[in-house]
Amino acid sequence: SVATIGLSLLLAFFEIKVPGWLAGDHLTSVRLDTPFSTFTFDIGEVRFTGDALFTVVVVILTMVWLRWFLLRTSVGLTARAMAENGDRAAGLGLAVRGTSMTIWGVAAALSTIGIFLRAGLVGVPIGSSIGPAVLLLGLIAAVIARMDSFAVALVAAVGIGVVDQVVVFSTRNSAATYAVMFAVLVAVLFFQRNL
Repeated sequence: SVATIGLSLLLAFFEIKVPGWLAGDHLTSVRLDTPFSTFTFDIGEVRFTGDALFTVVVVILTMVWLRWFLLRTSVGLTARAMAENGDRAAGLGLAVRGTSMTIWGVAAALSTIGIFLRAGLVGVPIGSSIGPAVLLLGLIAAVIARMDSFAVALVAAVGIGVVDQVVVFSTRNSAATYAVMFAVLVAVLFFQRNL
């Protein structure tokens, strides 16, 4: 709701400003060192840390687990039935409320894994600055997949991530990503409407 968004922005403001008021320090995004940070390897002229390799492994394992969870467990099948038609799923006697809570718990766990993996690679964002960017990127991937295909959304998300990093690297301005991604979203919506 609007009140929740307003409250989160107010708390983010205090999160950023209170350290400056109390100690004269300003918060900045900090990249965390992990046990994998000391391990490095080169591919061509690009140097990767163990954090990058660890992230790739965890993401692959998470995707395999998520696919198994959604396709092979009763909770996953119930969630898919709810996504198709929630009223019908409830009418058939499926545990809609319990499944919904479980799915929200899984989403929270995946978000937690994501922020921990991000912390080792590029740092932890300060305030609520990460929310809109991640939501925009996820929305574009889901729209490209027409909210229907997990595999298409996965490939789209990887492509969007590459475009995101290319824009940030070439412009040295992360705000430019919002403009490019918004243009991509509008283009995708336009072309899908005409198909």
